[in-house]
Amino acid sequence: MGRIATELAVDLQAGGTADLDRRVLSLIKSGALAGPWRDPRRIPWMPITSTVGKDTAVFQVAPLPVCIGTDDDFMFAPMSADTQQQLADMYGLVQPTTKLFDLCRQQGFQVNPATQPYDGPTRVARGYSPNMGDALASLRFTRDMLKAIAGRVGLPGFPYKGWMLTNRAETPGQAYNYGFYTTGATTSTGPFRSASGLVLWQQLAGRHNTRHWDYSQVGVYFSQSCTVNGRVRRLSDVLLDPEFARLASDEGVLKTLRQPLLDQSGVIAPRPSQPGTGELTFKRVLKLGSRDGAGERVVADVQLFLGCRPDGAFGPTTDGLSREFQRSVGLTPDGVWGPKTYAAANAALAARAATNLSLGPAVVAPSSSVVLPLPDDFRMPSPLVAGFRQAKQYKPVTRKPTKIVIHTAEIAELPTGAEALAAACATSDRVASWHYSVDCDSIWQSVLDEHVAFHAPGANHDGIGIELSGRAKQTAADWRDDYSLAVLELAAQLVARLCRKHGIPVRYVDEKGLLAGENGITTHHDVTQAFKRSTHTDPGEHFPMAEFVARVQALTEAAAQAA
Repeated sequence: MGRIATELAVDLQAGGTADLDRRVLSLIKSGALAGPWRDPRRIPWMPITSTVGKDTAVFQVAPLPVCIGTDDDFMFAPMSADTQQQLADMYGLVQPTTKLFDLCRQQGFQVNPATQPYDGPTRVARGYSPNMGDALASLRFTRDMLKAIAGRVGLPGFPYKGWMLTNRAETPGQAYNYGFYTTGATTSTGPFRSASGLVLWQQLAGRHNTRHWDYSQVGVYFSQSCTVNGRVRRLSDVLLDPEFARLASDEGVLKTLRQPLLDQSGVIAPRPSQPGTGELTFKRVLKLGSRDGAGERVVADVQLFLGCRPDGAFGPTTDGLSREFQRSVGLTPDGVWGPKTYAAANAALAARAATNLSLGPAVVAPSSSVVLPLPDDFRMPSPLVAGFRQAKQYKPVTRKPTKIVIHTAEIAELPTGAEALAAACATSDRVASWHYSVDCDSIWQSVLDEHVAFHAPGANHDGIGIELSGRAKQTAADWRDDYSLAVLELAAQLVARLCRKHGIPVRYVDEKGLLAGENGITTHHDVTQAFKRSTHTDPGEHFPMAEFVARVQALTEAAAQAA
C-alpha cells in the first residue's frame, strides 16, 4: 500500500507553507495520485450539458478534485494556480471556467462546503490546525467533505474553489479563483450571488498570486474530449471558437487557456489544440507583429501550440506565452520563433505524444446520438479516518509496527467520543497517548503509525494503540448493543487496513504469544499480563475477540480480492 493521506499531510505540514505547492507537485510526479485520479488516463469522467440557443455541448468533468494518498484513504491535493497549470500540461487536461463551474453546481447534487474559521485562536479552540493555509487544514476539509457526500450517486455540486481560465487574468503572477457554492440568503459580506444566480462564497477575484492556496482551493479538471451538437470536439478548441465558446465560457472566446504564471521554470509545453497536426514546420521567423497571409496557418499553428486563440495575429498574448515556453526549455526568452524554438516545441510534442494522455477516454458519436464512456452509478467514497490531531505526548521515531493493541477508553458511549479522545490526547500533559480513537460513527488519529505512542508499556515500541469508546466492565450483552456494534465494525475496518498496510498477521495473540514474540492483534490486558508493567485490564473479559478477529479477516480477504 502507498502512503495514506494523514501521513502525507503530516509530512507536508512539517515542511511549513513555503514551497508547499511545489512539494505537492513532486508527490504527484512520484506516484501519489489516488482515488479516481489513480490513473489519469482512466478517470471516471462525468457528463455535464450546456445549451445556448440551438447549440448543445456535453463536457466531461472529473468526479472529485485531484487526490493524493491511497485509494481508500486520500485527501484533496492542495492546489495553487501554478500547480494546477503544470498538472494540466502533464496530463493534457483543461482547466475550469466560471461557466463550467456553474454548470457542475447546477447539474450535480447539492452539498454545502465545510467552511473553517479564519483566525488562528478560533481554529485551535475548535479543533482545527492553526493556519487555514496548511496541509492539515486541507486534510480536515477533505475528511469533512467526503463525509458529507459519502455514498451519494453522481457529481458533487462543487463545494470548493478552483483557479479559473479568464480574460481578466492579464497580469503575470495574478490568479483568479471562484466557487465555494452554498445555499441560503446572501449578504453584503457573503455569501454572494453569481451572475448566473447561484449562491457562493467566492466571486471571481484576482486577489492572490499563482503560488497561493488554502484548504478549500483544489484542482478541478475537464477532459479534452467533448461533443458539440453530436460531433466530437476538443474542449480547448471550443473555448477558442467564436461560434461555440459561449457553451463553455461566460466571456465568450478566451484569449489564453493558461494561468498567468510569473515563474515558468519546469512548466511542460502544452499540446497543440488541433488533433493530428503532427509537428510544427519552420517556414519563417515569427515575432511580435507577424501575421498569417491569406490561406496561411503559420502563426495560427504556433498559437494552437501555446494554447491561445488562433487568430493568425502575433500579438502581446502570443508574445508573452512564447517567452514563457522559451524559459521553460532553457532558451533565450525573446518571443522570437526561429529554428531553435520550433525544434524545442517539436521535442515537447514528441514527449507529450509518448504519454498518450491528451484525449483521455475515447468519445464515440454514431449518427446523431452521443455515447460517452461515463459511469452513471459512480458512488462517492467514504473516508475511514475522520481527522488527525497530533498528540502532545509521543515519540517521533521511525519503527515498523507489528501489533495492534485494543483498549477501551473508559468513557461513556457518546457519538462524539472519538473527537473528545483526540482532543484530550492533543492537550493533556499526562504521558499517555494512542494512535486512533473510535466511537460509533468516526475514527480520529492522534499519532502516525510509524511513531511511538504511550498506551501499553511493553508494547509501545512495536504496537499501534486503538482506543474504543466504552468500558472494560461491559457485559457480553453490552458489546452487542447498537452503539458497541457500530464501534466494533469501524474498529474492524481500521484494523483490517492497518494489517494490510504493515503486514501484521490477522490473528489473536494472548500473553503467552506476546512473550514468545508473536505478532498480531492483542489487548491491553494481554500486554499487562505478559510484561507486568501496568495494571490495566481493558477491554475486559467479555470483549468479543474471536468475532472481532473473524470480521477483520473477512474484510482483509475482501480487500485482497478487490485488489
